[in-house]
Amino acid sequence: MNSAAPGRAPSRGRLPLSHVGWNIVALYCVQGINYVLPLVVLPYLLRILGPAQYGVIVFSQSLIRYGVILTDFGFTLSATRAVSLARDQPDALARIFWSTFAAKSVLLLLSAVVVAVAAYFTTELRADWHIVAACSLLLFGSTTFPEWYFLGLERMRVVALIYFATGMLTLVAVFLFVKTSTDELAAAVILSSQQMVAALISIAVIPFLVPVRPYFPRPRDVVAAIRSSWNIFLSIAAGSLYLNTNTFLLGIISGRYAVALYALANKLALAMYNILVPVVRAAYPRVSLLFGESLDRAFGFTRALLRWLVPAALCIAATTFLFANEIIRLLAGRKFAAAVPVLQILSILPAILVFSSIVSQVVMVNLGLDRSLSRIYMLVGAFNLALVPALVHKYGASGAAVSVVIAECLGPILMVLVLRKAGVLNRLIPCARVEGR
Repeated sequence: MNSAAPGRAPSRGRLPLSHVGWNIVALYCVQGINYVLPLVVLPYLLRILGPAQYGVIVFSQSLIRYGVILTDFGFTLSATRAVSLARDQPDALARIFWSTFAAKSVLLLLSAVVVAVAAYFTTELRADWHIVAACSLLLFGSTTFPEWYFLGLERMRVVALIYFATGMLTLVAVFLFVKTSTDELAAAVILSSQQMVAALISIAVIPFLVPVRPYFPRPRDVVAAIRSSWNIFLSIAAGSLYLNTNTFLLGIISGRYAVALYALANKLALAMYNILVPVVRAAYPRVSLLFGESLDRAFGFTRALLRWLVPAALCIAATTFLFANEIIRLLAGRKFAAAVPVLQILSILPAILVFSSIVSQVVMVNLGLDRSLSRIYMLVGAFNLALVPALVHKYGASGAAVSVVIAECLGPILMVLVLRKAGVLNRLIPCARVEGR
């Protein structure tokens, strides 16, 4: 593998490195809206709805997220990379955009059928079918929102503005329409529809801000889009499936209250992790270009990410652990006091997930190690699924949290071993000793 592509001139549409900084700022705005605004709404919802009603919504959303995982199909990474590399080729860009959109539409139809059948045969959800139907808006919104297109073109400021508008609408709607514990249906509709509204707005502004040429995708284009994302899908789906399955199995085994405790703690732990996610996401299209030009520059960029983000994640994890009681009491009140030990168990997740996200998404995907990555996540997912039933049966929400942490620790260990075998670990971690260098 060559460390550089000699004689390659910068493309006309190549954005300066400083543009990455603007995209980081834009992505922080998106994250702020996605996580800060819900945290503003969350204390109100938890107190108004109570654990049981809130648990029904989370339980229903855990089923819907299976469909979200399928329709995403790894396009968040594969399509973003393809758009980034084809930004100066209008015809290729049109083919990528419309083929991806068509592929996601086909997967949406399949997902809708699977979710409907699963809801019918899940006794705990059949009685709450109206909540499941309301939460299905989340599936339609995530499928039709072309965030991967904006990210590939490094135009995340547009997405930030859209999210801000829809986030404020969501905030206002919750306070207007959710007044009592019997308003769980209104809450489910509002919480699940934000991305749908954002998708409609983004599709409307694309012709004016980031136009794409018309193209009618042929079946082989759709198949090619799915095939190109297959290994990434397996990697992401394996990880996402077991995380989502913990919530779903917890609802079946331990009931709504346990789901509410685990969901609250998990949401807070992931919110802590997502403080740092915008840096990784904004850097991804830039690093994809660097890996095509110079491995030295690409690994240098990646080492800088690790050097800054991992210590920051450790500080966030320590703060969450130490102040878990205060955080839960402030956000949810005494009814959710049992979520404190669950949050303390999950507090280590930000550090683990930041490291694994950089190694997997930034390094392994760009080195073409998608297949190894998918195997890692399938192994981790299988390991988690072997642990979680017994742990949940004995320890409830805390058991689900322990299972997640153990599984998440296994993933980075296996990733490092793969990079060591590929002979590139020393380029990512210079002090590492790689045999056969």
